[in-house]
Amino acid sequence: MRYFIATYVNKPDGTYDEAVKVDKNLKSKDLASANVIMDFKERKVLKLRLDDGQVGEKDWGRVWVYYHTHYKDLIDMLDKQYGYEEPNIETEADPS
Repeated sequence: MRYFIATYVNKPDGTYDEAVKVDKNLKSKDLASANVIMDFKERKVLKLRLDDGQVGEKDWGRVWVYYHTHYKDLIDMLDKQYGYEEPNIETEADPS
């Protein structure tokens, strides 16, 4: 799997449904309807569309942290597949 894809659908009561999937290929449907597309091979945010349809800042680190908080196992699996490990802050901190 290469891509993390999140789609949000607004419901009449003002809430939204969230659908998340991973895929090895992007489909034209994903490009048209997804709100977020992250490419874990290239470590790029390909698409970030907010609720109001505006495009958000495609900052990999910020988007990664947000989704890692909510989908830790899925994001860790994608990272591991491409040889990326989450840094261990305690062991990599500067001792001085």
